[in-house]
Amino acid sequence: MAAKHFAYLRHSTSSQSISPIRQRELIDTWAKKNKIIIDEWYCEEPITGSASIQDRPVLTELLVRIGKKDSLVVLDITRLARSQLVFNMVLGMLHTKSAQLKFADGTTYEEDCLYSRLMMSVMAFASEWEKQAIAVRTKTALQVIGKTKALGAPTRCKYGWSNVGGLLKVNDEEQEVGKRIKEMRAQGCTFRAIEERLAKAGIKNRAGKVFSNAGIQHINRTFRAA
Repeated sequence: MAAKHFAYLRHSTSSQSISPIRQRELIDTWAKKNKIIIDEWYCEEPITGSASIQDRPVLTELLVRIGKKDSLVVLDITRLARSQLVFNMVLGMLHTKSAQLKFADGTTYEEDCLYSRLMMSVMAFASEWEKQAIAVRTKTALQVIGKTKALGAPTRCKYGWSNVGGLLKVNDEEQEVGKRIKEMRAQGCTFRAIEERLAKAGIKNRAGKVFSNAGIQHINRTFRAA
């Protein structure tokens, strides 16, 4: 029986609708480039990357189904886990089944190579460190913003950020959209073309409506990535 490729998508918040779409697009591009067919797709309900395996029913099902010589495909290490413990547990389960782990962002991992295993451990640590660092930065930023009243109304924040319970936090969905608009603009796309592409992809603004030309121009002018 031919080996299968199982793709795993994870998004972090309930409002993050664009991320799985973008992950699938990038994995599809990688698969075609490497002449690989994704046999099955698994998309986890919104959950943090530090959540344990038992708290991820979709990942658990995938790990149960994956067989010998099969491959688990993720966009990058952050989509699989932002915890060294969880990441190492996934590696261990794949190892017991002689299955492989592949990344669509170009990262390579060879279990039989000590250097590769070391680098993957470093990347897992960096992913967890980044998650904690973001939490510290956003909390510090909120303290400054609170004093200067730069945050404004509770529901009004700069695009790419959200006021969650009084804390300014990165909005993953808006970050994805903002980066996408910037990328398309850098490639020479007109605002009208960007408007049409976002509408076709079903991407909505904060009000749940399609993006207007003026709204896209405003994001292109003011958006700053986290």
